[in-house]
Amino acid sequence: MNEVRDDWREMLEPPPGGLARLIGSIESTRARNFQLRPRFAFAAVGATLAIAAVCGVALHAHWNSPEYRLRNAIEAALRPAADGPGIQVENGAALEIPSADPNVRIYWIAQLPAATKQASAE
Repeated sequence: MNEVRDDWREMLEPPPGGLARLIGSIESTRARNFQLRPRFAFAAVGATLAIAAVCGVALHAHWNSPEYRLRNAIEAALRPAADGPGIQVENGAALEIPSADPNVRIYWIAQLPAATKQASAE
């Protein structure tokens, strides 16, 4: 059916002017690609800056959230309790809850409302 020809490796001559057209086509394609590269580079830099700005805004919002500030206040209040004899809480109250394990101390911490803070300051 299909016979394999042995002359498939023979060198064919290009048509008249074909080699010049091929070289010109390749060079024009390279020139167009080179002109597009700076555009893509600027787009990539712009996208990176936009992503960095969004991440920065998200981190700023996280650090200013009430939950984050409350957690930091609780951690700051518990830090001396781990080193010292008891817990010290500013603008709030702490109650030690009994634990079955003598090596574990559990504290319930409450933050005073804003009106109570102002009344106690006066």
